[in-house]
Amino acid sequence: MEAMAPPIDPISLHKARGAVKKAIVAALHDDLEKRYAELSPNPGEELIIDGPNAATRSLRNVCLGYLAMAKDDASTERCMAQFTEARSRGCMTDKLAALEQLVEVPDCPEAKKAVKQFYEDAKGDALVINKWFSMQAGADLEDALQRVQLLMQHPDFTLKNPNRLRSVISVFSGNVAGFHKADGSGYAFLADKILEVDKLNPQMASRLAKAFATWAKLDAERQGLVQARLKALNQQKDSLSKYTFEVVSTVLGAKA
Repeated sequence: MEAMAPPIDPISLHKARGAVKKAIVAALHDDLEKRYAELSPNPGEELIIDGPNAATRSLRNVCLGYLAMAKDDASTERCMAQFTEARSRGCMTDKLAALEQLVEVPDCPEAKKAVKQFYEDAKGDALVINKWFSMQAGADLEDALQRVQLLMQHPDFTLKNPNRLRSVISVFSGNVAGFHKADGSGYAFLADKILEVDKLNPQMASRLAKAFATWAKLDAERQGLVQARLKALNQQKDSLSKYTFEVVSTVLGAKA
């Protein structure tokens, strides 16, 4: 979006990127599978933390991401196998990469098991729990907003914790499929949360408002939806903090 001239339909752009990735998988599937296998650790192999091994894991996880585009039984089983292997080796990088793919098929048994196990493995570690929330909030799903709203009902979620808030609401604002839905529900959700958070943490609320900064580059329909939300916020000057009001006013004044 940053490189394109307006007007931009973010959903069409997102789908086009997905189509390119699927085309790459279709053309190189066997090569990706072969490379993934070559980069995979042997059973019982010790986890080594250094540059070359980190690079190997990174490339392997890129292959996993492409292969997982199929969202079929084979790709789901591969992701779950990596998740299980990563747990046994204590490799958070591979574990997160596998979970990131599994949350894209959230209703399958493997995904439900992985989400549950990752949370239990975290044992209350705040940073790891934040990752658990963000993986789910960023999932490319048609019902992303509804799933985020459910996440916010979790006992470990609170708007009073900036890092926890970012792991869900800020991540969702970068979730193209969920945030930019044509019905404007993603925009309405964020505007409501900006108001709510502003009463608790004005600086955090002002940062959330910056998610609307690209509104002037959107297609006419989405521009209208975002502008209406920004105007409604701007009209609440007396109840908004100076930080949030300043950001909202600046964003609202942006020109296409």
